[in-house]
Amino acid sequence: MYCVLWIDFFYYFFGTVVRNIIEPKLVGKQVGLHPVLTLAGMLLGLRFAGFIGMLGVPFLLAFIKKLNDKGMIHLLH
Repeated sequence: MYCVLWIDFFYYFFGTVVRNIIEPKLVGKQVGLHPVLTLAGMLLGLRFAGFIGMLGVPFLLAFIKKLNDKGMIHLLH
């Protein structure tokens, strides 16, 4: 009985660590965004557009950042 509880605890703990810490860093590095912004984008995308939004919003944010960096749009200047 206790073995099952420990397995559940470790599965939940490591799943939480991967989903909330490691995944935003990896996605943020790939798309060029800060991990906190990536995590916020993923959570907002998941909330409003489901799984597709969770994957798409960080890339949309990266696209907007790239346009801003090239001077095609002007945000927060």
